[in-house]
Amino acid sequence: MRSVVSKLPPGLFAAFERTTRRPPRNTATLVARERHGRTREQHPGRRVLEDERPLRRWGYGAGVSEHPAKGSNEPLPQMTNYHQKKTIRLKSIKSIARIDLHKWLIDRGYRSIDDFYTLFRKGRIDIWQSRSVFDINVFHQGSEVYETIHDLDEGNGTVWDELECSYLLASLPQEYIAVFVNEIDALAHHFELQMCFEGRFVLSDQIGETFNECADYLTQEYGEPGSELLAILIQLEYQK
Repeated sequence: MRSVVSKLPPGLFAAFERTTRRPPRNTATLVARERHGRTREQHPGRRVLEDERPLRRWGYGAGVSEHPAKGSNEPLPQMTNYHQKKTIRLKSIKSIARIDLHKWLIDRGYRSIDDFYTLFRKGRIDIWQSRSVFDINVFHQGSEVYETIHDLDEGNGTVWDELECSYLLASLPQEYIAVFVNEIDALAHHFELQMCFEGRFVLSDQIGETFNECADYLTQEYGEPGSELLAILIQLEYQK
């Protein structure tokens, strides 16, 4: 992996607020700080990215952010593409009952949260990583469907014809790409859906290949997906 020293502003860790120190043998944190000639004692720093909420709020692709400052006509500074979020859309040529989707997902271990579904990870999870593998939002005729489990319990379920599957690539270890691909492949097969990525219809193996290429790029240029170093770099983008 190339050195990231030239990519970061001076005084990186001095910018973070002082909080409880972590155990001194946190390798990822020490490596990042040592690359800037600063030790934990000099700049205690704080843990970065408690979970995926900042990424959900500011999910972007390449180029200028889609969220300029309120009341301003000027775009924000050019942002580095860390491949934070990748979205696969699963499309049906017919309308399908929401209750059928709900039952299938719950049986596979998904959790219904408000009007969307999420597949949570198991085991120990570092605080800067995403707690979920991916989320699923439900659409019908181009509009997002707001429908909760309470609506389904009351017999008020509607229909859907498209699913938006969001995977936080930069915030998850690379091995979760295979989990994501397997899940959407099973979902597409069961409901006879077509996979669409960036406006093109694709196959599941193409998705896996593309996502792994993005992950390899991040590892080479910045830091491994799911690493604390990469989480710090991403957090800096929001402080520009």
